[in-house]
Amino acid sequence: MRVLDSKSLCEKQISLAKNIDIQSLIKEAKKGKWKAQKELYLFYADDMMAIAIRYTKDMSAAKDLVQDTFMRFFEKIEQFDINR
Repeated sequence: MRVLDSKSLCEKQISLAKNIDIQSLIKEAKKGKWKAQKELYLFYADDMMAIAIRYTKDMSAAKDLVQDTFMRFFEKIEQFDINR
């Protein structure tokens, strides 16, 4: 996992320019589609890592935190309300 840098910022801007439909990805992830889960991970992981590093001040702890957060999200994705 990389920390948010200029390359990942460009990738995020490209993703936004391609109109990634997060709601559709979440709907697909709810159906167990691993490709949608991967896309969600790739879209959010760098930003989450940057925030986790800022709070923990420790790369290893930040990686664990991001991984745990994604695991919990995908385990409970059925409870996620897209409209909120």
